[in-house]
Amino acid sequence: MPSILKVMLVVASLSVGILHPQAKTHPIEALGVRVFSSFKTNDFNTFFQRSIFSLNETTFRSFLKDIRNKTLREDLIALHKIPFPPKVSALEQKWDITFQHNWREQWRHLVRNSKRDILNQAFLPILNGADEYNIQWKTTKLVATEILLPVTWTNVGFEVKGDRDLDSGPGTSRTVFLDRDCTYRLRPDKLTYGKAFMVGLDKQDSEKAYDEGILGNGTGEGDILIRFGDNTPSTLYYFCPDQPGAGGNILIKDIDDSDKPNQRIDLLLTFSYGQPTRYYQILIRDIISTASGPLFCERPEWIGLVNRPVCSNRFDLAISEGAKQLMAKVKAKKWTEAKKSYERFVKEFEKTAPGELFYELIRPYVRALIDANQPERAGNAVEFLKKRKVLDLGPGSILG
Repeated sequence: MPSILKVMLVVASLSVGILHPQAKTHPIEALGVRVFSSFKTNDFNTFFQRSIFSLNETTFRSFLKDIRNKTLREDLIALHKIPFPPKVSALEQKWDITFQHNWREQWRHLVRNSKRDILNQAFLPILNGADEYNIQWKTTKLVATEILLPVTWTNVGFEVKGDRDLDSGPGTSRTVFLDRDCTYRLRPDKLTYGKAFMVGLDKQDSEKAYDEGILGNGTGEGDILIRFGDNTPSTLYYFCPDQPGAGGNILIKDIDDSDKPNQRIDLLLTFSYGQPTRYYQILIRDIISTASGPLFCERPEWIGLVNRPVCSNRFDLAISEGAKQLMAKVKAKKWTEAKKSYERFVKEFEKTAPGELFYELIRPYVRALIDANQPERAGNAVEFLKKRKVLDLGPGSILG
């Protein structure tokens, strides 16, 4: 049985061994930061340059011609007014004809919107929305940039919002593409009530659920937050444990991997302001990748005041909430439940937010066990960290 003194010495030295990996900045998150900064500094020019309206005729033509997005191509083909020749049936052939006939029309539609239109219809409404809450932008703080993915339930199971890839067919249309080093908030709607959304290493086996970098996996309650890193497998699966065949594949891609569809996505910005702290949200709609970087195509939406988010793009709020739940179990002497919760949170956040995990959850938990005269449980908590190599325990460290 470890002594209380030994465990306390280990806890005191944990902060020295915490890993702080240098996170990569995903272009979508960088866009969110720039757009938020444009509101904060009242910088319309920066805002405009991050929109699709900033493209010139040449860059727009190149962007549209080669766009890897089956859904978008089919939408534009449906608008083609001239009948296709009898021998033209393949999507690629129809797209070539549609593009040649219609790309200038799409360009003219774009340039009809002047910079003043963009200012009045897209930029100022956000500032006006903030004015209604007497928000002083200089003291606001961006706390989360998350790609918002609505999830619904259809006659074939879960459907996650996303444009289809060019080669998608009946067997691949439900494939979800996610990037590493980017936060996704999956938001199930009311049609999914009672149906747990789970991510795992197997197409249907809940015993092989994959929890690292995921909050709310398989709970069937509220949003699911996902942020995958370098160690995440390239292929995972989403499914409903109680409904066979209700899911599909998840393909995890590197930031610079071009082998993926150019999907339109919505980015949810959450920021804080005031004392007591309150939280507000803005939705940046229809972001798409271009040679100039990701650009938004629709006017942003002011959502306004929201309840404190359970989690953020750096998971600090999620860890704080988890720590409260964990301490409540310790206080109630529910040792087994506390141990399971502690280990689950370590697995979920050891790579994405090691600093917050230590200061907000690990250290308070171990100290609470010591104060509750549970040195063996405290020692086991530390040993769990060692086994998962959460700490630097090599030569040169305090524990090495």
